[in-house]
Amino acid sequence: MVLMWGVALFHYNEQGISSMKRMSMKMKYKSKLYGSAFALISISGFVFFYMYPFIISINKTFSTRTNQYTSLFSSEAFRLALKNTLEFVGIGIPVLYVLSLLTALAMNRLYSWKVKGRGIILALHVLPMLIPSAVVAFFIQVFFERYGVVNGVLEKLDLSTVDWLYSSKAFLVLMMIYLWKNYGYCMIIMMGGIQSIPSETIEAAKLEGAGKLTILRKIILPQIKTYSIFTCMMGIIGIFKVFRESYMMFGNYPDKSIYMLQNFMNNCFYSLNYNRLATASTIMIGIFSVFVLAMLYQDNEWRRKV
Repeated sequence: MVLMWGVALFHYNEQGISSMKRMSMKMKYKSKLYGSAFALISISGFVFFYMYPFIISINKTFSTRTNQYTSLFSSEAFRLALKNTLEFVGIGIPVLYVLSLLTALAMNRLYSWKVKGRGIILALHVLPMLIPSAVVAFFIQVFFERYGVVNGVLEKLDLSTVDWLYSSKAFLVLMMIYLWKNYGYCMIIMMGGIQSIPSETIEAAKLEGAGKLTILRKIILPQIKTYSIFTCMMGIIGIFKVFRESYMMFGNYPDKSIYMLQNFMNNCFYSLNYNRLATASTIMIGIFSVFVLAMLYQDNEWRRKV
């Protein structure tokens, strides 16, 4: 009798376990199905509103009899815009990286010392990201117009005034806006990389007699290489975004020192020259895709060595 009850109990438990496995498989299947459905909505939007128009624009560059690329590179305005954009990238990205790194090191030191108010200081660094572009453009014009605050101070000091917004100095003003709006976010990324380094590694290096520069060069920078690449990628995206402030302050035709690809494409759009607009956008995306792929390649090579 006991044996029969034991066999029955074992059979019941076996059936219960198998039914639980079936239920868990059904739940996993449903979760995957729901996840795929939600992902499909985003992917469909990306394909229809981004990829499909981009493919059409690439097709338009080859659909005409004239060679759009040869015609575009023969344009003096496009060559000027391309030169200024590459110059802005070549100066802005390294300066943004160094500024973000130094600020991240300083903030990490404040957090390690547990300084009071460190959260407020961190929030002040990130605050420029939240300020609307129209507000930024307004205050820049108030301070740097020909009869603005900065020139008023220079006049009181018996110094010559500077045309900040309508001369080659506009490049410095736009670079300042770009760095001010983007360094806070990049600083947080770099802080995450620095704080991911085990403190024991740095302490061991200090015991071995390594100085601050040696620790930075031999330990910190190699360990945060992935974060550095991501920071540079976000910096490139920020260069596209700074066009909003540039357009609000300088209009369609700014000084030639800050006439960039975004200005050129915007003017092509207003003049209904869609073939030239498509060609310019294809070239711009191709150039920055090369930058991004090169950085990703360097990151993969570093991971293989590690």
